[in-house]
Amino acid sequence: MGGFRGKSSDPPPYLPLKGGGTNLKLMSNPILIVTLGDPNGIGPEVAAKSAGPFAAGHAVVLVGPQESLLPWRRFLKRPVISIPADRLQVAARDGLPPGLYGVEPPGPPVLISPGRMSAGAARAAFRSFDLALSALKSFPARFALITGPVAKEPMLRAGLPFTGHTGVLGRAFGVHPVMLLMAGPLRVALLTEHIPLSQVPRHVQTDKILETLKILSSGLRRFGLRRPRLCVLGLNPHAGEGGLIGTEEKKILPAVRAFNRLNLGRATGPIPADSAYTKSSYDAYLALYHDQGLIPVKLHGSAGVINVTLGIPAVRTSPAHGTAYDIAGRGIADPRSMRLAISWAVRLQRQMK
Repeated sequence: MGGFRGKSSDPPPYLPLKGGGTNLKLMSNPILIVTLGDPNGIGPEVAAKSAGPFAAGHAVVLVGPQESLLPWRRFLKRPVISIPADRLQVAARDGLPPGLYGVEPPGPPVLISPGRMSAGAARAAFRSFDLALSALKSFPARFALITGPVAKEPMLRAGLPFTGHTGVLGRAFGVHPVMLLMAGPLRVALLTEHIPLSQVPRHVQTDKILETLKILSSGLRRFGLRRPRLCVLGLNPHAGEGGLIGTEEKKILPAVRAFNRLNLGRATGPIPADSAYTKSSYDAYLALYHDQGLIPVKLHGSAGVINVTLGIPAVRTSPAHGTAYDIAGRGIADPRSMRLAISWAVRLQRQMK
């Protein structure tokens, strides 16, 4: 974005951190790490439109190519203090006062071209997430992670080992993570994520369903739901019609019964997916594959939807929308999902203490 020109009266967007950090006051509030996502998508714009108000009471660290923020600095409303990547570890120990901080990911500079899918931008997004994840894993009690949107296609074309934030988080912490999408009162968790539809039936196993229900129930209790009511969707039309049009549902019922014996909540299922969402008596749904869960969520519109990773010993949230290359760089991206994701990250991190 070399053609960007700010007014002469504008404050410089990035200021050096003075004093070496030795006199930084320890803050009780979590440090919010916001990755900018793909720098050619709308991630930098929605981050800039969202971060400012939170910086009044928190240290908000924007991780990603800092040049991608330049067109949007008018939304930040305060200068960004530049800190080196290795200072994130020091920040967890010594604390950071409230404000905005910028961290450039390691590696070669990337050409910022909004709306253009590129391997260079994908690699920068991957390095940014890897850096943020390293900090989160080292100090989960001090950080909350909010990830900006990335696109999987350029990641995979660039040869990067990335199939989604949730899977990488699970491998990093050595746990089984669960993706929970929240759209107002609608909460939908996924048993499987980004796998071919032909592979879904082999993942519909009693043990995996039970483990996912336990993680989902534990996560919902953090939201104040002591005995959450859960609905497990069927895989086949009409939930298999008693085995007449599919037998996968026979593996669901034992998991539901086993979960109910644990007294962690109340699960029902399998319920046909075409009618389950019309009922309002459930606190959350467990969908068996990606589109079965994402279609009803996205009908609410992306502005009020966020993604929360359950099952990891840390806090990670994200907006539910993608990179939106078609509107990137135009200044019209809606930041509400990112703001909501940051708000929930703060709430969940406080509840961990």
